[in-house]
Formats: sequence, C-alpha cells, structure tokens
Amino acid sequence: MKRFFLIAILFLFGCLGDAPRDNPLENQNGLTLEGSVHTFYAPHLPLEMVPVQLKKLNLLTYSDAQGRFEFTHLKPDSYTVIVGGQNFSKDSVRMFLKRNTSLTFKVDRLPQFLEIRITTHHQARWFPVEDAYFVQVYIRATDPDGIGDLSLAYYNVPELGVRDTLLPGADAGEFYAWQTPGEFNVQHVNQLIGKAFEMVVEDDAGFGKRSGPVFLTRIIEQTVQLISPVGLQTISGDTIRFQWQSVYLTFPFHYKLEIFQINNGVISIVKTMDGLPSDQTKLELINSLPPGDYLWRIYLVDEFGNTSSSKEGAFQIP
Repeated sequence: MKRFFLIAILFLFGCLGDAPRDNPLENQNGLTLEGSVHTFYAPHLPLEMVPVQLKKLNLLTYSDAQGRFEFTHLKPDSYTVIVGGQNFSKDSVRMFLKRNTSLTFKVDRLPQFLEIRITTHHQARWFPVEDAYFVQVYIRATDPDGIGDLSLAYYNVPELGVRDTLLPGADAGEFYAWQTPGEFNVQHVNQLIGKAFEMVVEDDAGFGKRSGPVFLTRIIEQTVQLISPVGLQTISGDTIRFQWQSVYLTFPFHYKLEIFQINNGVISIVKTMDGLPSDQTKLELINSLPPGDYLWRIYLVDEFGNTSSSKEGAFQIP
C-alpha cells in the first residue's frame, strides 16, 4: 500500500512540470524597458531631450539630464524602439520583450543651419554686350559636436535634376557656390523663379541636416548709368567726385560703390562703400589712391542681397 501511495505522488509531481521561473513582480506590474542615450563620438556623454518612441504603442518620451528613458507596465510582445529625430540622428532596435530590459544608444547631434541665402546678381558690361547673370548659393552652419565636424554642403533643385557641392567659405561653417544659369540647365536666371532649392549639410560621420524649400526672391533688371568719372578721365585734384543717375524702384534698395585698380592687366578691388542711401547720386572721396588706372561700379542692392551693377567707369590717377 505504501508503495502505491509513493508511486501516485511521484506521478502527480511529474504531471505538474517545471515550476514557474518568471519574476512574480514582472507578471504583476508588467515589464520595464529602459535605456540611455549618449553622444555618437567619444567619450559618449549622456544626451538630454532626445526623442524616444515605442512604436507599437505610439508612446513618446525624452531622455533626461542623465540621458535615461523608461517605459513601464509593458506586456510581453514585439516592440520597435526608435531613438533620435529632430536635431539628432536616428537609431532603432526591434525586439521581443519578455523580461525587464535595458538598452544603450549612441546618436549624432546633427548640424544646424544658421543662415541660408540664394541671391541673384545682374552685371551690365561693355563686352560681351549681353548682360551677365549669376546665382549665389550661401550656407552658414554650425555643429553641436564642433564646427570642425562639418564636412560637406550641397544643394538640390529636384525639378531641374540639378545637384552641386558648395565650396568652403573664408570662415569655418560657411559654404557657397557662384553659378551661371547654364549650370542649372536653364538659359536665363528668371527660369529659376519658383523652383525649390533644398540645402543639405553633413558632418564627418555622414549624418546630415536637410532644409525645407528655398526660393529666389528677386531679379533686379534695372541698372545704374554712370556719369563721371568715365572714359579714363584723369583725376588730378585732391578729391574724386563720383556721380551717377538716380534710379527709382518699387522696392527698398541702397547703393554700393566699388573701386578696382588695374595693375599689369590684373584687376583687384581697392575700396568698397556700402549702404549708400537710395536718394544719393554723388559721392566725394579724398584722393589717396596711388597713380594708376582704375575702374568703378555702382550696385543696386535690395533687402535680400540681390544686386544689379552698372557698367564700369574708368579713370586715371597721374
């Protein structure tokens, strides 16, 4: 009889199988998915205010000052965690959550645009007789990981199928391109009106920031007629008197005057006077220029930086 009861007890325990091993608190309160977000570059510092999304439940949180985030009361299931966005690169993990889990992410702080300009520049000239038109694309950017992290800038004009890389400017973080209409596959700059430009700046890690659409603001067709000095006029006194015809436009503008010296066929700028009011048509300048041949121009400049220049006037200092 004792043997019968012993066999019955052993059989009963065999039918029950293994005892449950899950943490009873996890079953009672749900699972926790936590983690931390750090900089892409060493020493991998914690990052604050990085978006963290739990895709399946459409939950969104942000990393705290220590770079940490947390989702609680979760059921065992498949989840996708997306970290980054806005001003950060994105990283993601897809996983099946069956126990409390901790994750670590490293995201790049993206470059930021400080200034974007697309300006048109109309230049009247003696030869060739046709006026010239140019477009300048300019970007000034920075990077939270240091200005030296910026490595590449370019623009797209999707409607024209045009993309070109910008050249580094004189100052760190500056990039520019000086283009003719032909480089956009159009015959005249006015064919670019209404075409959306898209700017992109990238860092050394290859992560980039993309701008929204940017458009040309204006093409200034009118030019200024110079009065004097012209025709290689000789300036012998202590004062150079510049004079030009007045111009009337339907938008705000000012004048800019530039003087160039011709030295063995090389033309170099020697003086710029910007911000001259729109009702000014004369300027007197103390003659401190060394002997030689000179050119000068007057530019119309609007509030966006678009310009239109006169033909050159020539004068001589004996």
